[in-house]
Amino acid sequence: EQLGQADRAQAVYQEILDLKDQKKDQDYEIALTKMAQFHLDAKHPVEAKTYFQRLLRHNPQAIEALNNLGSIERSLGAHLSAQRYFEQALQINSNNASILCNLALCLHDQGNTREAIERLTHAITLEPKQSILHFNLANIYSDDRQFKLANQHYITALELNPEYAEAHSNYGFCLRQQGKSNEAI
Repeated sequence: EQLGQADRAQAVYQEILDLKDQKKDQDYEIALTKMAQFHLDAKHPVEAKTYFQRLLRHNPQAIEALNNLGSIERSLGAHLSAQRYFEQALQINSNNASILCNLALCLHDQGNTREAIERLTHAITLEPKQSILHFNLANIYSDDRQFKLANQHYITALELNPEYAEAHSNYGFCLRQQGKSNEAI
């Protein structure tokens, strides 16, 4: 895999998965994770989902598998299923900022703005220097027409990461919505 031979690496991981007597082995869990990741990278979410589900049957505490399953379900439009995966992951670790953010985005997709803001605000208290958290909160505030708060979080996201192109773009759009065309430009 490190040599860039993804096909050969996948074949070896599949060999590990085919060894029935090693299902309790850590190598089995790693192979499932790697196979799922190969499929995610190849933009095959349904196949990746299958491997993450197998990983969960092997290890119900596999928090990254839960988070990835939630993200896959969200991308497929299955928001309630995604929400369940994120909530299950948070039962294992309630202070995981990434999962809190993913749950917040899922809640926002479903129109639950208040709870989405609460979850993202909590994530920011855990990891205040993560620009993506501020960016996502700013987007939600902007969608909710709470422009002053949106502006604050876009500015924070850009202070933390001045090269954040999406934050520049969305902040400009937010300013334009406020009638601040010169600032937006």
